[in-house]
Amino acid sequence: MGTGHSHTFGEAAERPASPRIRRILLLALTPFLLATVIGLVVLWPEARLPGSSAFDLGFDADLFDGTVRTERLAPCAATAPDAGIECRVYDIEMQDGPDAGDVIVLELQDSPTSVRFDPGDRIVLARATQPDVPDDLRYTFADFQRKRPLLLLAALFVGAVVALGRWRGLRALGGLVVSLAVLVKFVLPSILDGNNAVAVALVGASVIMLASLYLAHGFTDRTTTAVLGTLLSLGLTGGLAVLFIRITELTGLADEDARILQLSSQQLDLKGLILGGIIIGTSGCSTT
Repeated sequence: MGTGHSHTFGEAAERPASPRIRRILLLALTPFLLATVIGLVVLWPEARLPGSSAFDLGFDADLFDGTVRTERLAPCAATAPDAGIECRVYDIEMQDGPDAGDVIVLELQDSPTSVRFDPGDRIVLARATQPDVPDDLRYTFADFQRKRPLLLLAALFVGAVVALGRWRGLRALGGLVVSLAVLVKFVLPSILDGNNAVAVALVGASVIMLASLYLAHGFTDRTTTAVLGTLLSLGLTGGLAVLFIRITELTGLADEDARILQLSSQQLDLKGLILGGIIIGTSGCSTT
């Protein structure tokens, strides 16, 4: 008898909803869909995200790739030869930019805390665009080039997801791609445009949630029910976040990074960024 009951329960769980229930679900979902579309249209950014040359924090520089060829110790060029201060001098072959194919010299003071390179390392150099900068100071070290290992890691991740999840895993990856596109093409540029961060986060989180759930689980009544519940939870989270940020009087000025960010764009609302981060984080938890 127990087996019969479990079999009946399984069939009931997989049985589609009645036409009446389905109409109710669609009617309940329609206002949220309209609000999301209207929000995308109204809040769509006019400006684009800055490129590698637009991180305007008091200097103007373009980023280019280079490959370390040789390394040697020599007195630092900016100091007197008898000062006893040595630098590690690197010959860097530029891979792109206006000096592609040329070898430039990069000096870094030799100290236990300074960055060191090995021949063959791929690095990113910042090239100052001001015309009055001397040639020997035009290039500075920005970071290591991590494109290849990150692409390898991404390929391993995609392979593991597809191998374990099959078709559903592939659809879930589609939702991940949509999520990244929404963040890069809509959320971040819209906030930089000065739009209300909470409204932008709510619209962006709704798009991410709709894409992730429907792509991963299909257009079913059960998915629609989950979508409605997640939308309601996003609204509740946004309301509670606004309330408690006001009660606790959070400003967003927690460290120097926040102050630099505010200086780089005067129209940024740091308190709104906190609220937006809470909402986007909630959407990530709700769609997993």
